[in-house]
Amino acid sequence: MIPISRDIQFGDQLFVLNTAINSNFGLKISKLAYTYSLLHRDNGYLGLSAGLYVADSKISMAAADQPQNEIGELTAPLPVFGLRGDYSMTDRWTFRASGEFFALEYDNVDGSIVDLYAGVDYQAFEHVAFGLAYNAVTIDVDVGRETYSGAIDWAYEGALLFMKVDW
Repeated sequence: MIPISRDIQFGDQLFVLNTAINSNFGLKISKLAYTYSLLHRDNGYLGLSAGLYVADSKISMAAADQPQNEIGELTAPLPVFGLRGDYSMTDRWTFRASGEFFALEYDNVDGSIVDLYAGVDYQAFEHVAFGLAYNAVTIDVDVGRETYSGAIDWAYEGALLFMKVDW
């Protein structure tokens, strides 16, 4: 535990300089997307995508010597737009990639989201494929108001190993 380096007003609680605090941050992201195929060939397609990320975040803070937490919650729907495509390299191997983006600057709020994906699928059976992919997502939001100032800079990236079932 590291003491804070400045006063923090969080909800109804004021955490003063050098107070040791416990904090937790939780983030759940749900995504809905639609792709309109602009270019469709026998071995693949390229399309425009539009979707909605719904980010549910929850943060709690408490002084280390106090059991009571101050909790803040925010649900933010974030629209995204981008490109998505598939290319069948053989009857069994398919390359898939997508890039989705959104940025907004309005009334002292500056935010962006970037979602990049690239991977390959192997069609092992008629309705079952296995795949390996790489996915990277970054969310960057800065708020600078008189009553509240803060930022979320969050990212994840990594490999995905998966099984896909088509009906």
